[in-house]
Amino acid sequence: MAVALVAGSAASRPAAAQAVSFTKQVAPLLATKCGGCHISGRRGGFQFTSFDALMKSGMVQKGQGTSSRIVEVIESGDMPRGGGKVSKDDLAMLTSWIDAGAAFDGTNPTAAFEGVPAANAGMRPAPTEKKVEPLKNGDVSFAFDVAPILLDNCVRCHAANDGQGNLRLATLQGILRGGDSGSAIVEGKAGDSLLVKKLLGKGIDGQRMPRGKPPLADKDIATISKWIDQGAKLDLLSWTAHLDDVAAAGRARSLSDAELKPVRAKAGAVLWQMAIPDDEALVESRERVHVIGNLPASRMKETADLAAKAEAAVQKELAGADGQLRKGGLVLYVFRKSYDYSALWQQTLGGERPKGITGHGGMMGDLVYGAALLPATSSDDSDAELLLAEQLAAGALAGRGLPGWFVKGAARAVAMRAVPKSKLVKEWKRETPGAVRTIGSTADFFSVHADPAALTLAASGFVGALATPSAKLRQLLTLVDGGQDFETAFANVFRNKPQPLFDAWAQKEAKKK
Repeated sequence: MAVALVAGSAASRPAAAQAVSFTKQVAPLLATKCGGCHISGRRGGFQFTSFDALMKSGMVQKGQGTSSRIVEVIESGDMPRGGGKVSKDDLAMLTSWIDAGAAFDGTNPTAAFEGVPAANAGMRPAPTEKKVEPLKNGDVSFAFDVAPILLDNCVRCHAANDGQGNLRLATLQGILRGGDSGSAIVEGKAGDSLLVKKLLGKGIDGQRMPRGKPPLADKDIATISKWIDQGAKLDLLSWTAHLDDVAAAGRARSLSDAELKPVRAKAGAVLWQMAIPDDEALVESRERVHVIGNLPASRMKETADLAAKAEAAVQKELAGADGQLRKGGLVLYVFRKSYDYSALWQQTLGGERPKGITGHGGMMGDLVYGAALLPATSSDDSDAELLLAEQLAAGALAGRGLPGWFVKGAARAVAMRAVPKSKLVKEWKRETPGAVRTIGSTADFFSVHADPAALTLAASGFVGALATPSAKLRQLLTLVDGGQDFETAFANVFRNKPQPLFDAWAQKEAKKK
């Protein structure tokens, strides 16, 4: 419980003729204007919970009001960012108190401030969840038009975990929720929206935004305003999705295949630099796949040719003869050293790479990728082609609302059909019954908590048995891409839910030698 800062007896006061009272004037001012960020929180690494903490912070220089940091940041307009503007009279009062020696007239200098606003003070009640709506002709796209502007100019200071003024602009949910100063937008009314006012620098307390950067171009502010006036529609993904992913989805939908290819390639180079900064990668591009790796130069060329062949085979399985595996193509990472692959694993998935796992695929923003650990040389290119096909399929399946077990199973099942002559195909089929027996339980399988290598073998056997011919797999993907949830789409295609079908298949498979 907070201890009240009350005035002490006359004998306890350092200066009987003190004109400004800390407990009656200064403390309430600080609690109201600074409390949400610097008393109940620690914005910018600065927090003071009591008079004693304030004095130890270095923000106040006794006897030097105008030279004190706390006065400087208020006078410049930099602060407060969430508690409203400090009036000239209040600033003069604070300065006068410091000039006079910043005396404490309470009973306990370590007592916590009272009357501090909560960290989310001023925020409106939780907003109603936004659902995806189709755009009409002339509508501004949140994904393609608005999200990139906010990412470039606002999210750095108003991130998901530590937004200044408790305003978090990294998701649409955060934008709708608002911050300490209230709602960021008023749907349908751009002129009344705090976000627009801040960007224009009109009708606001404090500084124009973005802080420390040039004002936004008029056309960008007009784009945001039009989006708000049109009802602040969400046109892709979900309102909890990070703007990085939303903007990437917008580019994937709006850009042409040729325009999207360099975007994906650039994202691929950025990830390599983040994961393996000390090793410059070699790059080999083919029509639908962009290969990045550190295999020997001659082997990189061979691998790129194999990857192009594998991509074409996987495309036929997943998209049909006339379909497209992934708009803009895919990026494929190939490695000759296990620790390099482990570094990419940690960068993309976090944690340590499980034993026996030598490849995976995924999607991160603009990047759709597969990754595989390959030998520097190979006596049988069909095995390498199979491994490449599996991870290209995994990348193509990522980001489509499919559960993990299905992605793993479908990716390998597709690869086995695409490269049927590989020796690994026979080996995987031979090992599947044993893998099923080691899974543990059906719940472990569907929650992807089983041994990763065994789970992939079991999942590929299960999906491969179901999705024969491949048209069934393509039918399921079409339904999911069209908006159906996976469970409904699965039941529509296979006439039952996943669990009973898996139980029946696993019982038969486990009996095999």
